[in-house]
Amino acid sequence: MFEITRLPCVEHSAERSAKALPGPVDVKLTHDPRCGTISSGACYNSSMESVTVNQTRLELVQGDITTEEVDAIGNAANSRRAGGGGVDGAIHRAGGPGIRAELKARYPNGCPTGQAVITGGGRLKAPYIIHAVGPVYSGQPKDARLLASAYRSSLELCPTHGIRRLALPSISTGV
Repeated sequence: MFEITRLPCVEHSAERSAKALPGPVDVKLTHDPRCGTISSGACYNSSMESVTVNQTRLELVQGDITTEEVDAIGNAANSRRAGGGGVDGAIHRAGGPGIRAELKARYPNGCPTGQAVITGGGRLKAPYIIHAVGPVYSGQPKDARLLASAYRSSLELCPTHGIRRLALPSISTGV
């Protein structure tokens, strides 16, 4: 049974992100019950599993993001490229040590909060991983801007790398 815990309202988040893409892209918002909710957001809709916005299909999937057969998976990363817990740790464990080595070599200063960087997929089925760093919530207005920026930065990497199918986890929802 597919169960949605929290879902960002399309009118408030997905539509803005989809407008940044130059053409049709499939985006999967994945949820692993071991790691938290599908996504943080103010709007809740327990019946939506798929929606199309500006030629971009958004699909909600519950499962292990490391096994998705897509062009890239997103990673809820930390700024230190450390391969921490939750989704980040699961991706690094499944993809192997080459992911961390590539992160350190290509991005020696890490990745600022609100931004995303890309690496190869290591041993994963997906050829790419997009590592997005969301904020640690402080209750300040900047938190929402940084979270939106992390998702937007992830989507902006897609056209230059030929990514048309992307699976994204929750970002900044904790371990």
